[in-house]
Amino acid sequence: MFRKQRGQIHSRLMALFIVVGLIGAFLVPLRGNWWLPALASEHGAATDRLFIITLAITATVFVIVQLTLAYLVWRYPYREGRRAEYFLESTKMEMTWTIVPAVIMTMLIFSGARLWAQIYYTKVPDGAFVVEVTGEQFKWAFRYPGKDGKFGRTKAKLIDDENPLGVDPDDPASQDDIVIPPGQGELHIPVHRPVEVRLRSKDVLHSFFLPHMRVKQDAVPGMTGSIWFVPTQTTAERKGEIRRKTERIYTLRELRRLIKAGLPFMSAEAYKDQSGEEVVGADAPLLADSLEKLQQAGHERIKAYQDFNFEIVCAELCGLGHYQMKGTVVVAPLSEVEEWLSEQTPFGEE
Repeated sequence: MFRKQRGQIHSRLMALFIVVGLIGAFLVPLRGNWWLPALASEHGAATDRLFIITLAITATVFVIVQLTLAYLVWRYPYREGRRAEYFLESTKMEMTWTIVPAVIMTMLIFSGARLWAQIYYTKVPDGAFVVEVTGEQFKWAFRYPGKDGKFGRTKAKLIDDENPLGVDPDDPASQDDIVIPPGQGELHIPVHRPVEVRLRSKDVLHSFFLPHMRVKQDAVPGMTGSIWFVPTQTTAERKGEIRRKTERIYTLRELRRLIKAGLPFMSAEAYKDQSGEEVVGADAPLLADSLEKLQQAGHERIKAYQDFNFEIVCAELCGLGHYQMKGTVVVAPLSEVEEWLSEQTPFGEE
């Protein structure tokens, strides 16, 4: 009798555990906002669509399997004297669970292969904006061709602190190249225009990843890789969207929690202390010390908004400092990008 009751209790608890775990598997990601960042490239829509279709199919199978398991555990607890039924084979069942998954997987594989070919094997359009990106532990460097539209030669033996990319000064094509040293600048690219990124690495394997653009390509030492995409939104437009969605009154406690979680916030207004001295300016970044000063000045609630920048991250474990290998992408109209380039010092004049 006791074994029967214990078996029923265990079966009920196991079924409950499965159902609660299943609910948690969906609620935790949704409540934690664990989802793809808002899209900002043309080809990314097809990538997202394939991802969602794959996730929907696998999630459906996962739910059916788990609910079936929970039902069987609940329905058939231990009972003394009852023996489990056994049958040697079922051709119909075996054919079903072999053919159906095989067909679905084949369709997904062919869909993925077609999308892969469209992204990686399609010729770069004429007139694309070209930039070279070089990864090194744990920074990104950028090089733009000058007015001649050509990159100068590079040689590994020429790499030093003054010439981090090893650009050959004897090559006429390198004289007008624009070089942004590792970790010292941003990647500027135009909106609504094909952008070709040529990838290189100085040391180990890196992976150039633009989450909002759905762009990812490895940078391999000794090789020059290439990937192209079309940005569909400027940094200023995305900043405006984020500000409209997030601007409101926050308590300092809320802001501390959000900033600690890695979200950048800006003050929407200027705030002063009792003597009239400005503590935090309008549109100034809010850091831990900024919040401390605001509290000391008697401000417990302030108007703020979340800041935004398109990011480059390294998606390949490349060493102890891998986590800090980030960069900023500035997407702007072509005229603004060209104006920014004209303000930079060419390699031959440095």
